Amino acid sequence: MDFDVVIRGDDRTVVPYLRGFATGSGQLSDLLVADESGVHTRGLRERLQHHGETVHVLVSESSLAELKRALAGAAPAYTLEIVGEHAVASAHFTFAVETPSRKVAAQVRAAVAGLPLAAAVSGFAPVETLDEAGGPGVYAPSHAYEFRGKGRVEGPVRDVITARRVLADIEFVECDEIVLNHT
Repeated sequence: MDFDVVIRGDDRTVVPYLRGFATGSGQLSDLLVADESGVHTRGLRERLQHHGETVHVLVSESSLAELKRALAGAAPAYTLEIVGEHAVASAHFTFAVETPSRKVAAQVRAAVAGLPLAAAVSGFAPVETLDEAGGPGVYAPSHAYEFRGKGRVEGPVRDVITARRVLADIEFVECDEIVLNHT
């Protein structure tokens, strides 16, 4: 199980400190920074609630104690504090694709078929349209071929992050932020 840990502190301090700790100690190798992983964070409202900058990190249950030790061992000038800790049951995001490229359509199909088994795709029923009168090129008023579809990916947070990275790297695919489902 993974945990969403909210740390009060400037992200310009928290993230490098934790990465340095992970590199130097060999611990926290599974640490993920939510903002860098496509995970939705509450932003302004949460910052007001916690009176300042906050950073969300994802860490496995087995590394949670090590994260707390790392933060407790930080120099007093850093003023790092855990202000929230939530177990993550699962995560999800939605995606959409619309392209005139058969190559991109094939990449999307292959990506969806090759996602981690624990990441379930739902609602993905792509539609292909052939228009013999359509012109070639991206800027034509209508295209000879169009591929459209949208879907939702849900599952364990690390598999969902992997799935989002794979899909977001494909041209014409738009991915929403990942939403964490806390227990």
